[in-house]
Amino acid sequence: MKRYEKKGAITVFLSLIGALFLSLLCTAVESARVQGSRAKASAALDMGLFSVMGEFERELLEKYDVFFLDGAAGSGSYSADRINDSLRAYMEYNVNPNKGELLRSFDPFPVSMGDTAITGVSLATDEKGAAFYQQAVGFMRGNLAAEALHMWIERMQEGRQLERAKEAYQKQEGAIEQKLGQMEEQRRQTEQEQQAQNGEGQSAQTGQEKQPLKTAEKKNPLDVVRKL
Repeated sequence: MKRYEKKGAITVFLSLIGALFLSLLCTAVESARVQGSRAKASAALDMGLFSVMGEFERELLEKYDVFFLDGAAGSGSYSADRINDSLRAYMEYNVNPNKGELLRSFDPFPVSMGDTAITGVSLATDEKGAAFYQQAVGFMRGNLAAEALHMWIERMQEGRQLERAKEAYQKQEGAIEQKLGQMEEQRRQTEQEQQAQNGEGQSAQTGQEKQPLKTAEKKNPLDVVRKL
């Protein structure tokens, strides 16, 4: 079997350039890894904070539309250490996805948990309820136009209901007046019949002056209702 052999050579200048390119490549990879780890740590912190804020007081938000975190976690006693422990527990699984797993996958951006601490706390009662006041005022400013529109719609609906009630009352009033007219006509006919009967009975009496019957003035009750 015939073998072909060739000699290879590289210059010193090319060796130096290759070393520089290799160093640059390694530096770029390491920089990307560091930046990726920082982004992962920042994302883990944000997800931990969002998870802690998920323990907000729901009843307070539903009733008064203000957002506050339940520092007691349903126990009735406030504790900043309890909030810190919750934050650390939420962050651990985001920082180390292989936690509790027997077969660990490759993590290109390894990050380890250090110490967590809450640097500041603002209570709803601080500065005479300034935090509550700010949230309430912000909510009212943001919903002022919507509230005014809602009230205007309610007034329009009430006005339409009053108009319909007025029309129904006018129809009912007309029916009542018609009924009263019929009753008044029947009353007149009855009085005429009674006067005719009284005239026949009094025709036998002489020397007596006939006095006209005085009928009591009757008032229409609908006039009082119209005034009201």
